Amino acid sequence: MRSSEDLPVLRLELYQPSAHYRLPYAYQRRLTYPLPPYSTILGFLQNLVSDHISIKPYLNGNSEIATLPLKGIGVAGHFHSKAVEYTWMRSFASKSGNTRRYEIYGFPEHPGQQIPVKVDTLEQVELVIYLEAEEEFLEVLEEAVSNPQPYEIPHLGRAEDFVILETVKVVELTRTKVKPKHFPYSFWVPYEEAQRLRLEGLLYKIALRAENRVIQKASQGKKSKPSQPVQLSFFSEDLPQGPISRVIHNVPVLLWEGELPYAIEAYFDSEKEIPVFLQPIYA
Repeated sequence: MRSSEDLPVLRLELYQPSAHYRLPYAYQRRLTYPLPPYSTILGFLQNLVSDHISIKPYLNGNSEIATLPLKGIGVAGHFHSKAVEYTWMRSFASKSGNTRRYEIYGFPEHPGQQIPVKVDTLEQVELVIYLEAEEEFLEVLEEAVSNPQPYEIPHLGRAEDFVILETVKVVELTRTKVKPKHFPYSFWVPYEEAQRLRLEGLLYKIALRAENRVIQKASQGKKSKPSQPVQLSFFSEDLPQGPISRVIHNVPVLLWEGELPYAIEAYFDSEKEIPVFLQPIYA
């Protein structure tokens, strides 16, 4: 019998031979997060369920059925090693088309600006992702993810970092005392929860979700109007008129590496034997 402290979630177990979750402010050296940001996971779900029209508005949280939207995400994972790739980054901007910086025997190697950069790459990545929603929607989402109809090869992060979806299952998390232990995963922990539990680790600010805004042009002699949020689903095909800007919502999180010297109260996955920390999508 389920207690009032139990929470149904959809658990995805993923494997990636290689992955790069880029820090947006890293350029000359392309650094990677050790775990995918929440927004990257939402993008992955977009691709997986692209043809499942019935759940598009629920993923975006704009459904009129207020009890169904996706509510939270939890992320745990680890990787075997980290490699450094050396590659070309090239500009395909129209203004760079006549630039020739590198030539081989008098011929341009690439008709545009390019620069060699190092890219940090995670190898043999294993992820456990938890999706919180009402149980009715979890069943719909489980069916959609188990039988994906993606627009392209399922990937998480870069297009070349494909995903092997190992298991998809609705499980119940129990609110309980988690005993001291070393867990073989790293976790994103929402900052306020990390403070409450006195967990230690590196503090990051990562992307949670994006919001589309229409840029409103000012009339002559009047001040510019601020951009207005647009209620678009992730897969909306009817875009509003006018230029659209994309606003990224970031949240502070702690990267906790699983070393627990004392008991804490948290949600717990008894099958995987790990704690789960859920970040609300619409806080």
